[in-house]
Amino acid sequence: MKFFILLSLISCFIYFSCSPDGSVESERPVKPSMVARTDSSDLKEIERGIDADSSPTDDIVIMWHKHPETLNLEKYILWRGEEVRGQLIFSNIQDIQANFNLDTIYVDKGLMVGTRYYYFILAVDQNNNRSVPSDTVRYQLLEKPELEDLTFANTLDNPTSLIFRTVHFTAGASAGSILRIEEPGSRRLVYLEYIPQFQNADGIAVHVISGDTLQKLFNDDDDGSSYEWRIDLADDFGLFRGSESEWQEFSINWGN
Repeated sequence: MKFFILLSLISCFIYFSCSPDGSVESERPVKPSMVARTDSSDLKEIERGIDADSSPTDDIVIMWHKHPETLNLEKYILWRGEEVRGQLIFSNIQDIQANFNLDTIYVDKGLMVGTRYYYFILAVDQNNNRSVPSDTVRYQLLEKPELEDLTFANTLDNPTSLIFRTVHFTAGASAGSILRIEEPGSRRLVYLEYIPQFQNADGIAVHVISGDTLQKLFNDDDDGSSYEWRIDLADDFGLFRGSESEWQEFSINWGN
């Protein structure tokens, strides 16, 4: 009888201390979390840990954060899901070696516009113990906005306004338009403007910088300083979809 009780206690200990995949619960790596976007990012509240990429192809960027208490980290396992006949099917698409950086990114390339993709990650340590899955994030790529060929692509002399526009986009009425301007080398964010639910009859998004804002942003820089701009599309209705144009360069000559 005593032997039976002892055996039962041991069985209960094993059951509650071990995970279904055989790893000891107390030795699991800490659950990784999707990275919160910074204040300078496009829409940090609705693109947490996932975003479209500004590459020429249709790509999605997945971003996550290593928990500082996780030791002996070996790799991350990235899973991608798609809806197939009403069911969400996940597959392991990449093992990513861990490094010493807290923040980690992976670009999933060559995806389909209009398809909704789902992602989660697992952290794996050197003893092959796996963390519980991260939160699942989702994203749907929209058709990339095409930038208008700018007549001021090289140099503008003493401009009174700058006009940034796309040729067209087909995102639908719920998509917003985001203008980003950065310095090419440092990637310092110079300007960010978000126009929610922007869609006119022609499908053309237009951003204008003029007056005091124009002078404050650019007039203090040396003549001929280069900048890069792009226009992103982003949905602010909880649909988690968007796209990013490629970067286009311009510079300004104030004639001082």
